[in-house]
Amino acid sequence: MRPYHSSAVIRRRGVRGVQHYLDDFLLMEAPGSRECSHALAITFSTCKELGVPLTMDKVVGPVASLTFLGIRLCSSPLSVWLPREKVCTDVQTLESLVGYLVHATKVCPLAKPFLGGLFQVLRGARPGHPRQLNVATRADLAWWHSLLSYCPGVSTHQFLVLGQPDGHLFTDASGSWGYGAWMLPVWLQVPWPADHCLS
Repeated sequence: MRPYHSSAVIRRRGVRGVQHYLDDFLLMEAPGSRECSHALAITFSTCKELGVPLTMDKVVGPVASLTFLGIRLCSSPLSVWLPREKVCTDVQTLESLVGYLVHATKVCPLAKPFLGGLFQVLRGARPGHPRQLNVATRADLAWWHSLLSYCPGVSTHQFLVLGQPDGHLFTDASGSWGYGAWMLPVWLQVPWPADHCLS
């Protein structure tokens, strides 16, 4: 049974404030109420019944403040913020990290698109001024962490992927007219069928 199935069952059993992302669950109920403990008990019994394993040492709560998916949530006062370790204050460290990752793309050139967000953060970084990493940039860093954790540091198949292409294909589309493609020496342009047009 997948986690998103179990969260649907938990909702049907009366826990309105259940959120999940992959295998992380967040239960939200009125602060200071018994509903929090009740929601947790329902979640435990539902997961056990459906065979969804729970890592008990990662269970937190009921509490008024916790970190979920790298974001700190607080019910009183209602607020969200990035934990201190998610805020980049050292420009030199950021420059060093980006430089290292740029160097890594010499072995893994297909990873270059995952540097864009870091370059953007670096452009806006000023010494002594905290800079929060947005969700997209943190996702890029998570991707890099995964790659560097499992990549043996050697890549040969990419040279085959990035070899000289047999040709270049260019495509474009217009929301109001149609679409087209161009690959020398041929091209095409096609209007959208009437049933595809937006009114």
